[in-house]
Amino acid sequence: MNRSYCSECRQYVKPEKRFSWLAFILLLGIFYLPYYWFIKTPQCPHCGSGFGAMGKDRVKVVNNFSDAAPGEVFRLKDDNPNVLRFQPERPEDYTPYGKAIGSGEPVAGTSHREETVRAFIEGRNRSLEVEYAPTEKFPEAIKVFGVWDDVKGTHRQHIGYVNAETAKEIHEKYKDLPIATELRTIYKPTQKKSPGIRMFLLRAKYPGRFEK
Repeated sequence: MNRSYCSECRQYVKPEKRFSWLAFILLLGIFYLPYYWFIKTPQCPHCGSGFGAMGKDRVKVVNNFSDAAPGEVFRLKDDNPNVLRFQPERPEDYTPYGKAIGSGEPVAGTSHREETVRAFIEGRNRSLEVEYAPTEKFPEAIKVFGVWDDVKGTHRQHIGYVNAETAKEIHEKYKDLPIATELRTIYKPTQKKSPGIRMFLLRAKYPGRFEK
């Protein structure tokens, strides 16, 4: 059963097409039926929000990470159906921090923001951003923001953190340099598992270029 996340109802639902007898009668049927069959998009059965405008991910199945081209959404041959992998274009002035291999580093704290994470996963044109967010208790904290599009427009919301150990290392070595991140893997929620997001962290390649 195909289900989609409704950001209004904040739950997964089975989208449905609603047949309007009033529109059928006013349009004499002959005009309404082609619209209903070929154009009308499914809606949330509870609130009427639409799901069809954003389309679906075009997922390429490959044998190795190197088989995916920049910009592609892909899945490895042995991946489960709930896995989406990404090969984003990397900015020239940035290089991966640490070991940028495999599925990437998990975004920490997503379980505390699951509704927002689910909306991000169901969106389109997804990307991640990071910001230093020091507090008195956690001076090394780095927030992770999800950016995505849906039928209501573009959103940017806090979805988690860089894990504490990595954030501390970055703070000690690169705190005066810009950092960035790449979305690498999405694990869509299943009946047994919560959603997950993994990323590569990036640091400035040429420190002198960013000195004040």
